[in-house]
Amino acid sequence: MNGASVNVRQEHAGAAVAAVGRLRWTGSSRPSGRRRRYRSARSVEHIELLTDEHELEIGERREGTIFAARSLALQLIFSAGMIIGGLLLDLIHFPAGARTGTVPAGVLHNLGLVMLGAAALNGCGVLLYMRYRLDRKRHAEVLAELAVRRAAAAAAAAPATPEIAASISAAE
Repeated sequence: MNGASVNVRQEHAGAAVAAVGRLRWTGSSRPSGRRRRYRSARSVEHIELLTDEHELEIGERREGTIFAARSLALQLIFSAGMIIGGLLLDLIHFPAGARTGTVPAGVLHNLGLVMLGAAALNGCGVLLYMRYRLDRKRHAEVLAELAVRRAAAAAAAAPATPEIAASISAAE
């Protein structure tokens, strides 16, 4: 293979990865707006902040575990939402294949109550998130403490110079 064909293949691979990334983060293969990109970047940034704080508490970095737990939680939430949504539509007797204007008023009222319950659940989620405080000041403190710990660990793991080793053996 010549260098030109390798570059073309790398460009196509890069475009495919970018398209899959957009699909994964925004649910659309079209280029997303500034707001969605910002939201996705902020989500990853928040997980990075959580990882730093977790390292401070535990003493090890575990990005993979945190990302895997987040991914599993999102999949479970989406799956549960689909199942519960279908069950609630069955519970209120929402007609299958209904056209605009053909759904009875009582069913629409019950659908509104279901949506009110969903909004209340979302509000509970927001309240739970509000309890977690990790602002810029706290993150700077966490990073400073991690830097001190890492420097101490690096100094402890550094090999002794011959002069230090000789002085230690002479003292014994």
